[in-house]
Amino acid sequence: MVISNDEVLHLTDKVQSLSKKSAGNRPANTSSLMNYIKSLSGNTKGMALYGRVKEELIRRGVIAVYEKIVVWR
Repeated sequence: MVISNDEVLHLTDKVQSLSKKSAGNRPANTSSLMNYIKSLSGNTKGMALYGRVKEELIRRGVIAVYEKIVVWR
């Protein structure tokens, strides 16, 4: 399954935008982050997309992941 960089960037932008609106909607652990990304993406690409979006969020400084804990910045 090929995932385009545009898909990753679009979904990352969406997650980043939504995270600014409400702290209550921010997932607190890696499994809930995966479910959150799946729900936003339509659950079509699976783990490969989740991993790339998570890494892009980390690269942008939006989140930090410590073991299984997600810290939003």
